[in-house]
Amino acid sequence: MKHHQDLRQYGTRLEEKTVNQGVPGLKAFLRAVCLQRRDQLPASERRHRSLLIARWLCSSAWYRQSKDVLTYLSVRSEVDTRPIVEMAWQDGKRVWAPKTNRQEQTMDFIEIRQWTDVIPGPWGIEEPAQTQPSFTAVVPPERTALLLVPAVAFDRRGFRIGYGGGYYDRFLDRASHRFLTIGLAFDMQLLPWVPAEAHDWPVDGVLTERGWKKIPPCSMADRMELSKATARRT
Repeated sequence: MKHHQDLRQYGTRLEEKTVNQGVPGLKAFLRAVCLQRRDQLPASERRHRSLLIARWLCSSAWYRQSKDVLTYLSVRSEVDTRPIVEMAWQDGKRVWAPKTNRQEQTMDFIEIRQWTDVIPGPWGIEEPAQTQPSFTAVVPPERTALLLVPAVAFDRRGFRIGYGGGYYDRFLDRASHRFLTIGLAFDMQLLPWVPAEAHDWPVDGVLTERGWKKIPPCSMADRMELSKATARRT
């Protein structure tokens, strides 16, 4: 609640950003505000909340039914995914982490079986040391996988504000696989709404330290209409 109050205090600046820069400007402003709030959470509290999120996830039917877990490797003040990765290994699941191609601005997921399979990558984010085999190349498209998505903020329709690179949206655009997409966030990162554009993919559910925030089921066409309505508000 305090987070939402803090955002309302920026009302005049939000309006200025909307008028002057449209949706991209509003996204950039909200990104900066939400990152600042998340960064202020003490490291010990982030670890505690991240562990709660991991326990919520690994006790869910979505997790139990998935043989493959595709997950970001956390950095800075993000929800820590290391507990999830280690639980998935213990449960015999295949764990896949993102590998980016900065020249082509694309991303795929490479299997990691231990932490020594990971090296420092661009932007200080850990990534798989190898480039093959990739998830999209070796896993049958009909097999549903769990995809854990990072963000700076989520709303209750499943739309998100990421870091502005668009890697996850482009990955989902070109992948022919079926994914259950789960946004991981601290509860303070939930907003009533976030601006969305036609290329933005909503997640199927959001998980915080307080539990699941499942997204009301609706068609992609419905969600795009919601996106357009959000854009009109800006």
